[in-house]
Amino acid sequence: MENINLKKPAIKVIKDRQEQTSEREGVKFQLTTSSQTPRYLSKGEACKILRISSRTMQNYLSAKRISFYQVGRKLFFTYKDIDEFLERHHIRANYQKGGAA
Repeated sequence: MENINLKKPAIKVIKDRQEQTSEREGVKFQLTTSSQTPRYLSKGEACKILRISSRTMQNYLSAKRISFYQVGRKLFFTYKDIDEFLERHHIRANYQKGGAA
């Protein structure tokens, strides 16, 4: 099991994991660099970043767990929306230096 640096922004952790998975599985999936970062993501792109199914995303949207923009029937997300969603679901470790009390 890999260690995650909790000081990194959540999107950086996701990007690192996606790149590692892509290398292992031979899949070409990378987030664009900051100068090319799209302002809005489609529902499918957000699902790929979060590594969840379309149905799970629909459940989150119905329960209003993740923020989004809607134009007609098309949904859009920002990296900020995804990062905030992950931060709300972050579980802090209960680490105590020095071992047993």
